[in-house]
Order: sequence, then C-alpha cells, then structure tokens
Amino acid sequence: ADPAGALAPAIRQARAMAKAEGRELPVIAFVTGTADDPQNLLAQRECLLQAGVALADSSSAAAMMVLALLAPVATAAPGRSKAAVVS
Repeated sequence: ADPAGALAPAIRQARAMAKAEGRELPVIAFVTGTADDPQNLLAQRECLLQAGVALADSSSAAAMMVLALLAPVATAAPGRSKAAVVS
C-alpha cells in the first residue's frame, strides 16, 4: 500500500487550483509508522513533502500548526474569539 502516493496527486491538484485562483492552500499532516512498515515511513513522508505538505512531528504539533494558521483569521473576524473560530 502507498497511502501518500494515493493522496499526493489530489493534494497537488488542489494546491494548483488554489494558486490559479490567487489563494494558498496549506496542507498539514502527521505521518505515523516505522521504516519497517510495508509502506515505509520515510518514503511516505518524502512523497507528502514533494506534494507540498507541511509535516508535523506529532499530532499535537500538527494541531499547533493549524492554530498558527488560523490565528490571523481569528483576530480579523470582528466579534469572534479565537476559540469560536477554532472550535
């Protein structure tokens, strides 16, 4: 199985479509596994990196990356707290 290889084309296409519309589409992921897994952890990470995915070292780090992306949105939304935007 090659989960990253299956996702990479769709990620590339979605990011290209966003770019053509003048937008940025950040994609954040956390990949778990080992080098001994059939799909090979390092190969999966490299495939996603090549597709433009920002990889986190843990699920909590991925969540923090998302919060960092949302922080400007939360502060720009009148009358809404950061918690309201994130939850």
